[in-house]
Amino acid sequence: MVLIVLENLKTDIIVVMQHLLYFGMLDPAIERYHSMQRNFYDHFKPSFKNALTGLVFILLPMSIYGYLIKTSRDNKEQQFRSGLVAYKDRIKKFV
Repeated sequence: MVLIVLENLKTDIIVVMQHLLYFGMLDPAIERYHSMQRNFYDHFKPSFKNALTGLVFILLPMSIYGYLIKTSRDNKEQQFRSGLVAYKDRIKKFV
């Protein structure tokens, strides 16, 4: 009697494990990926390469974009002050 119950329990566990493997719950690659996502900051080491990456992809584009906006606004302001653009042709008339 006990052997039959244990055998049924064993088959149920095997069915559940196969179900989990089929849907990727126990896939080793997915488990490694999730572990990597959870423990990223535990193993992060600041380096020159990280700082340079942040500079190139974050600060450099922002500063270039800011410079372009400033120079274009300065050029427009110079045109407005010198009278090259008529008052009726200005987009922002109250600036």
